[in-house]
Amino acid sequence: MSPSHGPAVAGDLSRWLDAWLAAQWRQRVPATVVLAQAQRRWWPLLESVATVLWLHPTEDPRRDFHAPPGCRPALRPRLALDRADQAVEADELLQRASLRVLGVTDDTQALASLLAPQGWRQGDGQTLLWGRASSAGWSACEDTVQALGLRALPAPPGWRCLASSGLSSHAAHPLPWTPQGARVNEAAWSQRPPLHRSLGPKLRWRLQLPGREAAVASAELAQQRIMVWGRALADRRGNFSLIRPWEGPLCWRALLPNVRVRLDGVTLCLPGGQALVARGLWKQGALQLHAPLPAVPEDQPALLHGAVPVWALPQPDFCELAIQAWEWPA
Repeated sequence: MSPSHGPAVAGDLSRWLDAWLAAQWRQRVPATVVLAQAQRRWWPLLESVATVLWLHPTEDPRRDFHAPPGCRPALRPRLALDRADQAVEADELLQRASLRVLGVTDDTQALASLLAPQGWRQGDGQTLLWGRASSAGWSACEDTVQALGLRALPAPPGWRCLASSGLSSHAAHPLPWTPQGARVNEAAWSQRPPLHRSLGPKLRWRLQLPGREAAVASAELAQQRIMVWGRALADRRGNFSLIRPWEGPLCWRALLPNVRVRLDGVTLCLPGGQALVARGLWKQGALQLHAPLPAVPEDQPALLHGAVPVWALPQPDFCELAIQAWEWPA
């Protein structure tokens, strides 16, 4: 974010909503937030200040992890509305949530499923609907908008945000995608871990977290190891999966402290079948990886999968991913 120009939000409004909502809710702890999204995402700043539960239209067998400071990682709840037991739980959570956020996409059917619980219309918490102004899914939101009396928030060109009155009053303060709001947001986050603004040759924002914060596991064995050992680990074949924050372009960096050979890079597979190579730099006996990641289309999950060669694993059946960092131009 530049202090003199508003940030470019053409492909990633979620990044600035995450920062703005986290800045608002860190004064209201304890708070419960329900984020409803048709595809898997991660809003790490909001999750650092509130109890966040994700709502999805269908179940995903993969599990991701979250570890409060000083605690071992625990499975991150991602409730699926196509399961009757989880639909009941989701309805109860929506009713008592302090904040409910829905990402509006072109998938009208998925949005109808996400808005089906009565908790959206019965709860006392604040509500925010956001998405591209041209998204077809807004038609599925009309009843909820009228029932809650949601109002339009000032939004960047091409985007639309509707919010309940409590959030609308906060929007009287500068929003992060305006030039003045960029300065306010920068002051709120530049000195606050895990997000900081680096002052190198090119100004960049950097979000740095333990590897376990982004870890995703599809196998029960991998889930158990991450939870018991408290570390993000590749499996015995060197495979690992991560969930990335937000949708827009990012530079991904990772530290692998214990690979046993010098690697020039590691192959990454992105949603949609795209593959690229994360370049490797050997520094102080550890492998540092970096790769530019393109924006994620709204109809695809924000996941990436990598593979460390088996012959490079430090142990017969695991490799640690110690640090994950995500960078973008300031």
